[in-house]
Amino acid sequence: MQEPGLGGYFLDALSAEVDSLQILAGIHPMRRENHRFLADRFPFWIYYRVEDNTVWVVAVLDARQDPAKIEKREIIEQKRASFLRNPSR
Repeated sequence: MQEPGLGGYFLDALSAEVDSLQILAGIHPMRRENHRFLADRFPFWIYYRVEDNTVWVVAVLDARQDPAKIEKREIIEQKRASFLRNPSR
């Protein structure tokens, strides 16, 4: 069973990770078309892209999942992002 308040702590921790991208954006390794880093307090991958000095978080995935499932989700997000950038294709 989950501890009371853990959900709020989880959201605060992930928000802090995303906020850190104001300073650290672009330093993380690339995975397909996105940068990827592992959150400090919870096992979640945060995928983001930097475009014109703007950071776009494209996915937050549970790192405990089967790697094949994460790979499939990465491909889906990559296709989705390509479509959103070029909807006329």
